[in-house]
Amino acid sequence: MQILRKWVLFEAAADGFLFLDEVHRLSAEGQEKLFTFLDQGVIYKMGESNHPIAVNCRLAFATTEEVNSTFLTTFLRRIPVQIKIPALNERTQAERKQLIIQSFFEEQQTILKPLLVSPQVIKMLENRSYKGNVGELKNLIKIITAKSFTVNHEKEQIPITLHSLPTYLLTENYESTFSEAESLLRIDGQSSLEYLLEESEPEQKRIIQSYEKILLTYLNNQSDINTSVGLISKEIDYLFDYLLFETKRDQQHEMLLFITQHVRQMLEKIESAYQISFNGSLVYAISHYLFQRRYVEWLPESEMIQLIETFLMDIKAKLPNSYRYAEQILNLVKMSLDIEVSSMDRIILSVYIDNLGYTKETSYPKAVIVAHGYATASSIANVANRMLNELLFQSFDMPLDVTPKKIAEKLIQYIERNDTSNGLVILFDMGSLKEIHRYFSKESAAPILLMNNVTTSLAIAVGEAIQKKQQLGEIPANAICSHPFQWEMIKPETTKEKIILTTCATGIGTAVQISNLLEKSLPGTTSVKLIPCEFRQLRDPVEFEKAFSFYDVLGIVGTANPVVENVPFISLEDLIAGIGIEELLEWLKKELILDSKEEFSNQLIRNFSLDRVIQSVTILDTEKIIEQIEGFMKQLEERLGQRISNDRKLALYVHVSCLVERLIRNVPIEVYSGFDRLQECHEKELRDIKEAFSVIEKVYSVNIPDSELSYVHDVLVENTEYISDESDF
Repeated sequence: MQILRKWVLFEAAADGFLFLDEVHRLSAEGQEKLFTFLDQGVIYKMGESNHPIAVNCRLAFATTEEVNSTFLTTFLRRIPVQIKIPALNERTQAERKQLIIQSFFEEQQTILKPLLVSPQVIKMLENRSYKGNVGELKNLIKIITAKSFTVNHEKEQIPITLHSLPTYLLTENYESTFSEAESLLRIDGQSSLEYLLEESEPEQKRIIQSYEKILLTYLNNQSDINTSVGLISKEIDYLFDYLLFETKRDQQHEMLLFITQHVRQMLEKIESAYQISFNGSLVYAISHYLFQRRYVEWLPESEMIQLIETFLMDIKAKLPNSYRYAEQILNLVKMSLDIEVSSMDRIILSVYIDNLGYTKETSYPKAVIVAHGYATASSIANVANRMLNELLFQSFDMPLDVTPKKIAEKLIQYIERNDTSNGLVILFDMGSLKEIHRYFSKESAAPILLMNNVTTSLAIAVGEAIQKKQQLGEIPANAICSHPFQWEMIKPETTKEKIILTTCATGIGTAVQISNLLEKSLPGTTSVKLIPCEFRQLRDPVEFEKAFSFYDVLGIVGTANPVVENVPFISLEDLIAGIGIEELLEWLKKELILDSKEEFSNQLIRNFSLDRVIQSVTILDTEKIIEQIEGFMKQLEERLGQRISNDRKLALYVHVSCLVERLIRNVPIEVYSGFDRLQECHEKELRDIKEAFSVIEKVYSVNIPDSELSYVHDVLVENTEYISDESDF
């Protein structure tokens, strides 16, 4: 049998390797001819099919095509090891940057003149897509370098700037993440490639420097953890502060967010298993460290390896609890995040946990800080604990859209896992969060003190009161006295800015869309500003005065009237019906010239047509949802035995389309204040609405809850006074 007419190559590769490049060019017949060798290890010379020749060699194939669509299944089964090299576009930012620097380094070796590479050039090359992989990148850098060298060959240094790039590169769309802190990269032949790559990743360099400082400190203190732990703790704090606050990174880096989420879950598991509570900042310190450390390539010498192991044994003996927690965390990291852990990771994390501390049983009341935001509560708690030199505060960082019920569940879980018999102090960042107290059991064995509008200074004052063992009831007054605030109001000398407010009874979402439609209708020359507002904020006179005292409020447009004294209101239904346009023009008469009034009126009619409004406030197919709502209203009129007025029909078109979208997104309004009273008085009407809604439920595969049912009833009868403050669009 003939093997690709290249049997001589097999004989030449005996006891070695035979490499076949671009193997996808093999026909099915050619692949089948390899089967004999792969199965039996023999080849046949041309015309000598009766004389097999045994050859001992290994085959290595390479292809740029998708293997499953190019090769026979029987051929692939005989290849035991398959390695996929990722395309350039699939590589990490760090890898791409290293390839770019390496390519410029190679070009400098050719032209033998120093290159000054702009960080904007590197960032642009990092972010673009390459169909031709590394080869395309290298060729592009050759062109860029050659272009700049041609223009600047008489200069001692060749600048590589945006002006050196091909024109098509500048016209491509990309998101620049250039930082002012980045400086020019100098490639002059004096620095090795390894040094340039190291300098391009300062975070990794900083981690290695910390490793070396920590080990040197331990060695200089006669390898004794007791005498060196203070200095080592400071170095670890400096390292984590650098990684948290000084490094450049995308705010929404997917891998960083992924690591942070999993580290938080790991710490919760360990806290539950050991009945302890870590400081909230531990999550972010570990996450940022692991995020940057996974790129570190550090190969210590044999003597240093021995020192590291001695150091680790010393920590294990002197800091057993902290070492145990660190070991548990890193074991979970290895299993969940595919990050290999080292002895230096165990050393750093053990010392950091021991220095940061974790909750221990004391006679003090427990104290926690609850705040919205990525790390707001953690930051306040961390600063307060450092200033007080004691771990007093635990922290709960909450998403901006979290409900009071979810916050209460977190705190109840904390109470169940901690000894709060001496009392519990909860500091909130917003007054509305106080309402979660209703979710706490009234049979709680210990008193709970709730304080809102937390700041760092208030937390420190409360912490000092706890340290002085003041009675729980005395803490608020004493803390406020010790932390007075100063304020000053500066009134503008200019006239008040004119605004129109938009609102919706069931949340801010529709209010934003109404605001957008009005803004599109107004001429560009007008100075009137549109501001969407929470319905409950407008209902509260105190809140309204706080927010809008510096404005000239012309009026309010919305789905329900918040009844603000001396402020006119136009309903969304009136605008859709066209009867509110004249009043809106009256509000704006001083802002619009004669020609622009007619233009505004026409634009308003176009933007506030029923189709346009529903299209703006929902993601649904406008024609389809209007058709379904028409059917719903016809059935409802038959069941109620009465006609629904035109203004109520307009209101239902908007409200029900938003309602269906909420149900599809699985974010219904779950709370309706006064539902029991409504059901008692209007049971039949609610049942009729539910039955009429059944067609929409089937079409969109949703189920209308009682709370949403109640709001539909309110829209029908213009009864909005029962709308809950907790509802949201």
